[in-house]
Amino acid sequence: MGHAAILDVPYLADPSAAYLENAHCTVEHTTDSDGDPVTNYYLQGIDETGKHYSFPIDEDMFGEISGKYVRVRYLPNTNILLEVEQK
Repeated sequence: MGHAAILDVPYLADPSAAYLENAHCTVEHTTDSDGDPVTNYYLQGIDETGKHYSFPIDEDMFGEISGKYVRVRYLPNTNILLEVEQK
């Protein structure tokens, strides 16, 4: 992520934005390199042009957003979600 993080520096003052339709949370169960279980949570949706977005989120946000129209602000190179506004 090092190089991508540097590329996101200009976006800290003005993050990218997208308006997502049918926003929903998903969960992915995997294992790490030691074979231990890992649970990852994502906010996903599609913008008005049909582009699919998927942002990692924490467990606290999981399930709070479902079937709604949301605006997200994010850092485009690292895919870090900064703000979610439900409409």
